[in-house]
Amino acid sequence: CVPGLSLLKGPGGFPLHSHDFHEVFWVKSGRGVHTINGREQPLHRGVMVWIRPSDCHSFQSDRRGVLVYNVVVAPSLWARLR
Repeated sequence: CVPGLSLLKGPGGFPLHSHDFHEVFWVKSGRGVHTINGREQPLHRGVMVWIRPSDCHSFQSDRRGVLVYNVVVAPSLWARLR
Protein backbone atom coordinates (compact mmCIF):
# COMPACT_ATOMS: atom_id res chain seq x y z
CA CYS A 1 0.00 0.00 0.00
CA VAL A 2 1.21 3.45 -0.83
CA PRO A 3 -0.54 6.28 1.04
CA GLY A 4 -0.77 9.66 -0.58
CA LEU A 5 -2.23 13.09 -0.33
CA SER A 6 -3.66 14.98 -3.28
CA LEU A 7 -4.37 18.67 -2.93
CA LEU A 8 -6.02 20.53 -5.78
CA LYS A 9 -6.01 24.26 -5.16
CA GLY A 10 -8.65 25.95 -7.23
CA PRO A 11 -10.36 24.34 -10.17
CA GLY A 12 -8.58 21.34 -11.61
CA GLY A 13 -8.63 17.60 -11.78
CA PHE A 14 -7.50 14.45 -13.48
CA PRO A 15 -8.73 13.43 -16.93
CA LEU A 16 -10.46 10.13 -17.64
CA HIS A 17 -8.06 7.24 -16.97
CA SER A 18 -7.68 3.77 -15.50
CA HIS A 19 -4.81 1.93 -13.85
CA ASP A 20 -3.68 -1.56 -12.92
CA PHE A 21 -4.16 -1.22 -9.14
CA HIS A 22 -6.91 -0.63 -6.62
CA GLU A 23 -7.19 2.83 -5.11
CA VAL A 24 -9.16 4.16 -2.15
CA PHE A 25 -9.61 7.86 -1.57
CA TRP A 26 -11.28 9.92 1.14
CA VAL A 27 -12.27 13.57 0.79
CA LYS A 28 -10.91 15.59 3.73
CA SER A 29 -12.27 18.95 2.57
CA GLY A 30 -13.64 20.77 -0.44
CA ARG A 31 -16.03 19.74 -3.18
CA GLY A 32 -15.92 18.31 -6.65
CA VAL A 33 -17.26 15.62 -8.95
CA HIS A 34 -15.90 12.11 -9.49
CA THR A 35 -16.98 10.26 -12.62
CA ILE A 36 -16.55 6.49 -12.53
CA ASN A 37 -17.62 4.24 -15.39
CA GLY A 38 -19.77 7.02 -16.81
CA ARG A 39 -21.62 7.82 -13.56
CA GLU A 40 -21.08 11.10 -11.74
CA GLN A 41 -20.95 11.29 -7.97
CA PRO A 42 -20.56 14.45 -5.92
CA LEU A 43 -17.45 14.73 -3.77
CA HIS A 44 -17.52 16.49 -0.42
CA ARG A 45 -16.05 16.08 3.05
CA GLY A 46 -16.33 12.50 4.30
CA VAL A 47 -16.93 10.75 0.96
CA MET A 48 -14.87 7.59 0.45
CA VAL A 49 -14.42 5.91 -2.94
CA TRP A 50 -12.97 2.50 -3.91
CA ILE A 51 -11.63 2.26 -7.46
CA ARG A 52 -10.94 -1.11 -9.08
CA PRO A 53 -8.38 -1.71 -11.85
CA SER A 54 -11.22 -2.24 -14.33
CA ASP A 55 -12.79 1.15 -13.52
CA CYS A 56 -12.37 4.20 -15.74
CA HIS A 57 -12.62 7.43 -13.78
CA SER A 58 -11.97 11.17 -13.72
CA PHE A 59 -11.98 13.82 -11.04
CA GLN A 60 -12.80 17.53 -11.07
CA SER A 61 -12.68 19.93 -8.13
CA ASP A 62 -14.81 23.04 -7.76
CA ARG A 63 -13.31 26.55 -7.92
CA ARG A 64 -12.01 26.36 -4.32
CA GLY A 65 -10.22 23.03 -4.67
CA VAL A 66 -10.35 19.78 -2.74
CA LEU A 67 -8.09 17.83 -0.37
CA VAL A 68 -8.06 14.05 -0.89
CA TYR A 69 -6.18 11.30 0.95
CA ASN A 70 -5.59 8.27 -1.21
CA VAL A 71 -4.10 4.80 -0.84
CA VAL A 72 -2.90 2.66 -3.74
CA VAL A 73 -3.15 -1.11 -3.24
CA ALA A 74 -0.60 -2.92 -5.42
CA PRO A 75 -1.90 -5.93 -7.40
CA SER A 76 0.47 -8.28 -5.55
CA LEU A 77 -0.92 -7.18 -2.17
CA TRP A 78 -4.51 -7.40 -3.40
CA ALA A 79 -3.88 -11.00 -4.59
CA ARG A 80 -2.59 -11.97 -1.11
CA LEU A 81 -5.57 -10.31 0.63
CA ARG A 82 -8.15 -12.13 -1.47
